[in-house]
Amino acid sequence: SGSLGKALDELTRHHLLERVNLRGLSESAVSEMIGTLSGQEPPSSLVEAIYSATEGNPFFVEELYKHLKERGRLSNSGGKFRRSLKLDDLDVPQSLRLVIGRNLAGLADETRKMLGTAAIIGRSFTFGLLEASTRADTDKLLDCVEEAEKAGVISSTLEYPEALFRFSHELIRQTVLSEISPPRRQRLHLSVAEAIERICKSPLEDQANEIADHLWQAGTIANPGKTVNYLAIAAKRALAQSAFNEAAEGYRRA
Repeated sequence: SGSLGKALDELTRHHLLERVNLRGLSESAVSEMIGTLSGQEPPSSLVEAIYSATEGNPFFVEELYKHLKERGRLSNSGGKFRRSLKLDDLDVPQSLRLVIGRNLAGLADETRKMLGTAAIIGRSFTFGLLEASTRADTDKLLDCVEEAEKAGVISSTLEYPEALFRFSHELIRQTVLSEISPPRRQRLHLSVAEAIERICKSPLEDQANEIADHLWQAGTIANPGKTVNYLAIAAKRALAQSAFNEAAEGYRRA
């Protein structure tokens, strides 16, 4: 904006400016980077977890690696990498929390509130579910989404028949979640579960896992009977899927 914008326009017109879009490292490059930092070949589970959380951002990769190492989460007593590391085990190091927090601090209060609900929904979310969960005015909610997207906090793609939004990094979502108090987080989980029930066009059984998870996270403020019901449906579907997978594997081997 301002004089900088005019200068960029002028340089572009005279073909004196080359725009370079910076992208994250590939998964193999992240593996190489971790290997350089550690002096040993990292297991695929560690590479996948860090790559998924950072989208290959080199600064994020290094800071997250150092954070996990300092907390003793990477190696066993013999100094070798643990063979398994789940994304749920990752938390946001203070150095990254400060960097991400400065970016979030520049957003309007309503936008940050919207991001809180979005973070509860998950890494990705649809506008329809976000709108149903917040019960906010559509135009105001669109303004919030657009502000967050311009700031690089989220990105969007058109997944017919509606737009799909996604947090730019899982670490950003985790930082947003860390700023929500536990009681408010429970209420947001309940709001999301109820929103899924209201807008779901397919049989609710198809969304049982998602609804059950949100109701469980909502804790005592959710209806216990409803929570148990959805947990039972989710368990039955999981068992059925497991039996189907075993049968398919047996058929394949035969």
